[in-house]
Amino acid sequence: MTRYPEIEPYASGMLDVGDGQRLYWETGVSTDIHWLYHEAVMSLEEGQLLRDAHRLAEIPGVLVHGRLDLGGPPDTARQLADAWPGAELYLVRTGHGGGKDMTTCIVDATNRFATRA
Repeated sequence: MTRYPEIEPYASGMLDVGDGQRLYWETGVSTDIHWLYHEAVMSLEEGQLLRDAHRLAEIPGVLVHGRLDLGGPPDTARQLADAWPGAELYLVRTGHGGGKDMTTCIVDATNRFATRA
């Protein structure tokens, strides 16, 4: 049984999760992100995500945010990390488009999640 589907990488990458399994990751925009934004995020009331973040306490979360992101300042990520019990926040030296520091942080977090399963 294949644990993760084989997906051709675009401008992102494949993560080796062991036993010949690979996990596709992406820091760019995809149709999934488009759907999430329009169907999930936009359906929230003003302030609802921060107000209800305590409900995520049993769900592990890692937030990776670029310090130089002009479209989403780091204080936004900090507010969510502070409201989400147990969440980890990593502010990396990149902007909105990602980069090596962001990629490394995402891969490290993904590897940690993979070892929990």
